[in-house]
Amino acid sequence: NFNAAIKLAQTPPGMGTTTDISTTSRALEQRRCLILAAVGSTAETTPNNPTLKNILNAGFLVKVKSWLDEILDGSVGGMDLLLHLLTNISPLPVTKEMVTSSRLGKAVAALEKHKICVGSLNETSIKNRVRQVKERWSASVKAQKNQQAPQSSMSGGKRQLEEHAPTATKKSKRESAASSSSLSNLLKKVENVNNNR
Repeated sequence: NFNAAIKLAQTPPGMGTTTDISTTSRALEQRRCLILAAVGSTAETTPNNPTLKNILNAGFLVKVKSWLDEILDGSVGGMDLLLHLLTNISPLPVTKEMVTSSRLGKAVAALEKHKICVGSLNETSIKNRVRQVKERWSASVKAQKNQQAPQSSMSGGKRQLEEHAPTATKKSKRESAASSSSLSNLLKKVENVNNNR
């Protein structure tokens, strides 16, 4: 059960003695590392996986935000876990609502000005990963938005679809003009092919 794994990766209240804290911190860091790797690799290989979507909808980004906060305050993890976290959240198929409600987007963007980044040996690595998260999440939000738009127009019935359907000439001009290989353009092309079937 994924929820059980998430609970095992959460910081227990009142960890105890210094030895307990150190041991618990290392165990939590390893557990978080494994969870992030599993979720990140699933997102990279099969972003439309229904289990992945359930995990994200269940508030995974909120948990990741709390893990990021603990890295930044020095209680669990350090630079290695931070770089691992940024790498593995980058491919997640997020929605605008997920990013804003979890506040993880703002926290990631703020990393570039945080003391863990500024002037550190890993400043370039952190900034590159932050940039990658921003780019990929923006593309994901746009893709999710584009997927929802055709679904809402389908609910209007067959007549409405016929009235708004582009002619073959307009469509071919539009396709040739959109020669960019961005994710959103690729998704639109796939969507157009699927709509023609």
